[in-house]
Amino acid sequence: MAVDTQTDPAFQAATPHALFQAPTMANATNFQYRYDVTRDGKKFLMVNGLVGAPSSPVTVVLNWETGLKK
Repeated sequence: MAVDTQTDPAFQAATPHALFQAPTMANATNFQYRYDVTRDGKKFLMVNGLVGAPSSPVTVVLNWETGLKK
């Protein structure tokens, strides 16, 4: 959500409105957001997969700096 504000001559806040639609995952035990916000609040990282699409394997390379030295 976002709220437009004004500070001069006095603080005023407009009606909140949706900034964007964020995909969510919910189940009976938890509620997870599939996005994160940068520290400065200016950028968002979102996971947006296709519903019902088969997932592809993910390869995570650990200690990749050692491989660069070879």
